[in-house]
Amino acid sequence: MTETMISSALLSSLIDMVSRQDLAQLERTCVEQQAEIKANFGDWTRIPPALQRDPAAMQRYANGIITVAQLFAQLLGDSSLLARLAGPAESNPIVQWEQQLGAVQQALGKRDYAIAHTTLTQALEQTRSLMGPGADRLRAVSLGLLGQTLFHMGQMAPAIRQFEAAVALCRAQQDLDGVNAYLAALFEVQRWLGQTEKAAEWADQLAQLHQTTGSGQDGFWRARAASVRAGEPLAKVFIHHDGQRVDPDLLTPGRVLQGSVRFVFERNRLDLGAVAKLVEQGRTLGAQRDYTAALACFDEASAIDPYDPEPHYLRGQTLFLMQRAGDAAKAYRRTDALGPGWYQVRSDQWLAEMVSAGEYPHEVFALLIALEGQEAPTSRAATAAKALAQWPTLAALHHAHARALAQAGDVDGAREAARRGLACVQEPDLETRLLVSLSQWSGVTERAEFLLRAVQIGANPVAKAMAQLMLASIPAH
Repeated sequence: MTETMISSALLSSLIDMVSRQDLAQLERTCVEQQAEIKANFGDWTRIPPALQRDPAAMQRYANGIITVAQLFAQLLGDSSLLARLAGPAESNPIVQWEQQLGAVQQALGKRDYAIAHTTLTQALEQTRSLMGPGADRLRAVSLGLLGQTLFHMGQMAPAIRQFEAAVALCRAQQDLDGVNAYLAALFEVQRWLGQTEKAAEWADQLAQLHQTTGSGQDGFWRARAASVRAGEPLAKVFIHHDGQRVDPDLLTPGRVLQGSVRFVFERNRLDLGAVAKLVEQGRTLGAQRDYTAALACFDEASAIDPYDPEPHYLRGQTLFLMQRAGDAAKAYRRTDALGPGWYQVRSDQWLAEMVSAGEYPHEVFALLIALEGQEAPTSRAATAAKALAQWPTLAALHHAHARALAQAGDVDGAREAARRGLACVQEPDLETRLLVSLSQWSGVTERAEFLLRAVQIGANPVAKAMAQLMLASIPAH
C-alpha cells in the first residue's frame, strides 16, 4: 500500500469519526497518529476537486479536518494545524468574524450598544453560510453577545430569543460552560421581566446542570430558584466585604468583619447598561448646572427601565435644585415606591414637601448638599452653625453640623449637635441616621441603645444595616 493510500485511508477514517461524533476514538487516533496527521495535513487542506461539486460532501470534509485541527490545539496544545487552515487573515472569514467580536467587546465596554448591535447583526448575516465547529462556536458567542446587547438596551423579548438560540447551539456542541452562561442570562432576563416562575425554571435547569457536572454550584441555583418563587424584595441592602456578600439580617452576635466594608443596595433586577450610561451623562450635565439636559437623560433612562429607582431619585434631586420642590417630592415618592428607602430618598421627600408647603426656602436643599462637599470640616461646621441660627429646628442641619465637627476632631461637639438634631427630628429616615451617627460618639452602653433604636426604626436601610453590623460586634447587647 502506498503512502498516499495510507494517508487517504487515515483521512477517511478521521472524517468518519467526526461525522458519527465518536470523539473518544477520534482523540485516541489523533494521539496515536499524531506525526502521520501532521505530515499529511497540508495536503488535506486542499479539498479534492471531485468533492467541490457536492456541497454536502464538501461540508463533511471541511468539518472533519477543522475538528481534527481544533482537537490538536485543545488536546495536544498544537495550533499549527489551525494556522494552516486559517491562511491570510484578510481572506479568512473565521478570523474576520473573531475580529468583529473583538470590536463588539470594545463597544460593550464603552456601553456603545447601538454599535455593538449593528456589528453583531451584520456579522451573523455575513456568516450564515459558514458551517463547522469553528463557525458554530462563534455563532453561539455572537448570539450570546447580541442577547447581552439587547438586554442592556431594554429589549427583553428579542434578547430571550438570542439567548435561547445560543443555549441550543452550545448544547449541540456539548459546550457546558456556554450552556451555563446563557441559561444564567435567561434567568436574569425573566427575573427582570417579573416572570418569576419562568426565571425559577431556568434556575432549576442550572441546578441540574451543576449537579451533573459536580461543580458544587447546584445548591446556589436551588436557593436562587426558591428565592424568586418566594418573592424577592424590590431592593435590599447587603454588606460587601472581602469578596463576600453578607445579609445584615443574618448577622450573629460576635460577628466582626475586619477591614473595609461597603453597604450596597441590590435590586431584584439587574441594572441595564444603557440606563447606567444615561445616568452618568445626566450626572455630568447636572454638575455643569445644565439641569434641563440632565432631566432629559434621567427621563430617557426611566423609559428604558421603568423599574429602576435611581433615575427617578436623580430626577428629584435635579428638580429640587431647579426650585421645583413639589415636582421633586413626586419624583421622590416614585423612587421610594420602586426602591423602598433608596439611600436618603425619604428625608429628601420630607424636605421637598416642607419647602413646597413654604416651611423652608429652596436654598436649604442646596446648602445641605454643599455641607456634604469637599470644603474643610471646620469651614463646613461654621457654615452649618450660621445656618442653624436661622433654622434651629431643621434636624438635617444639626446632623451636617455634627458630622463636620466629628471630622474636625471635636467629638464632644459632634455628640451634642447630634443630640440636638435627635430632639427636633420629624421624620424616621433622618432619625435612623442620627442614631447611628450618635452611637459612634457615645460610650458602649449608650451606643448599644442607640443602635437598637436605629434597627427598630429602620427607615433608612443603609443606616439600619450599619447599626446591625455594629451591634453584632458589641458583646451581650
